[in-house]
Amino acid sequence: MKSKNHFCLIRLHALPFLLFALILLTGCGQAAPEAAYDFAESKAAFSQQSSEDEAGVSGDGASAAVAAIEGNGVPGAAGKTRKLVKEARIGIRVENLEEAQKKTGELMARYGAYSALMRSFGNSVQYEIRVPSASYDAFLGGVTAIGKMLDRSESSEDVTVKYYDLEGRLATKKALLTTFQSHLLRAQSIDDIMKIENRIADLQNEIDWLGSQLSELSGLVDFSTVHLNLEGPVSADPSYRPGIGERILDIFLSFGDFASAALVAVTAILLFGAPVLLLILLAFWLFFGRVGLLKKAFRLAGVSSKAAEQTPAEKTGEEK
Repeated sequence: MKSKNHFCLIRLHALPFLLFALILLTGCGQAAPEAAYDFAESKAAFSQQSSEDEAGVSGDGASAAVAAIEGNGVPGAAGKTRKLVKEARIGIRVENLEEAQKKTGELMARYGAYSALMRSFGNSVQYEIRVPSASYDAFLGGVTAIGKMLDRSESSEDVTVKYYDLEGRLATKKALLTTFQSHLLRAQSIDDIMKIENRIADLQNEIDWLGSQLSELSGLVDFSTVHLNLEGPVSADPSYRPGIGERILDIFLSFGDFASAALVAVTAILLFGAPVLLLILLAFWLFFGRVGLLKKAFRLAGVSSKAAEQTPAEKTGEEK
């Protein structure tokens, strides 16, 4: 009887400990599902956001881009401006190719432009020039003054929606990356840790890709592209062969040169030859013509020499 009472007493003393252990187990069982729920909720949010990104809807970034477009790119409530990618192709004929290259370099230095590509072949030089968008029009004006315009074309692409969409998607991915990194610190099981790390790796790859796309597009917006082709004189091209029409034209041009040269020669003769000819005729008339000064002089000289050669007897006979 005494042992039975002792057993009951032990059961009464152990009852509080059993109740306390039961409460602890119940609390731990509730905490684990709560942690699992947080991860599941964040995973669902990530899946929903990824679907929106694939559809081209990226939260505030896309809304701002649409607001900017509807406002014609004028900074307003959205505070966004229109983004344009400008490109020009220009061909110019110059008389001195080296001098034209020098002027092109001076223009690039003046407007803060740089040559992304330069090719020289035959009688021409081709440039791919990146010009700050703010100096685009002024640079084109300077280039067209280098020589004679052969051809010119310009294009402009509006990338406002694409630019702000990339910007918004990049910001969203970075925010999601921060969220998953915080969940990684609170993860309990190995399975949850692996899943979160995989999501973090995917997000980092997407952030890198979006960042490179946005950087490339931003470079095209900030620096316009000018394709410049400088062509030297046609006659300086070693591979140039004139056609029939050009040869006929050269004949007429040659005849014109001959006619102009002949006219110059006749004019020179009339201006300088006529007086010289008159002087020659006057001298001939004075010395050998009717006046005959030289003839008379020679005649007198001949008579004098003849008289000097006669003997005194001949002179006496002539006198008789």
